[in-house]
Amino acid sequence: MAEDKIYIGKAIFSWQIKEYEGGKKSNRWFLIIGLICFALIILAIFTANFLFAIIILLFVFVVVLREFYIPEYFTFKITDSGIVIGSKFYSFKDIKNFFVVYEPPDSKYLYFRLKSVSPLLSINLDDQNPIKVREYLLQYLEEDLDREEEAFADTINRLLKL
Repeated sequence: MAEDKIYIGKAIFSWQIKEYEGGKKSNRWFLIIGLICFALIILAIFTANFLFAIIILLFVFVVVLREFYIPEYFTFKITDSGIVIGSKFYSFKDIKNFFVVYEPPDSKYLYFRLKSVSPLLSINLDDQNPIKVREYLLQYLEEDLDREEEAFADTINRLLKL
C-alpha cells in the first residue's frame, strides 16, 4: 500500500539547528551547581520534603547524562506551505503566530506558537538574516508584536549552559 505524501512545499530558507544548544561546562560550573544542589537536598531533608530532594537528584542525573550525549542536528526549513523541523511538518494553518528575538550575540531566535496546545517552538536563527525571514513569514502568519524577549526557558538554558 502506498503511503500518502504530504506536500511540504518549496524550501525558501533552510539551515541546520541543534537539538539543544547547551555549552561546554567548566569544572567550576559543576562545582557551583553541585554545591547548590547539595544545599537544596539538605534543606529538603531537614524540611521533610523528600519529593523535592528526589526532583533535585533527578535534575543532577539529567545534567550529568546530558554531558555525555551529543546533540543531533536537524534541518529546519521554511517552505511556501509551512515549516519543517527534521521530519516533522507544520502547515502555516497549524501555526497561530510567530515572533523574532534578535539581540546578537546572545539571543537569535525565531519562535512559533502553534494552534494546538503546546509550548513555543524555538528555532535558533544562527546566521540567517532575521529581516528576510520575518518579511517572508509575514506573508503567511501573524506576528506577535507583544513579544520582544526570548522565552524564559531559553534564557535559563543560555545562562546555565543547559
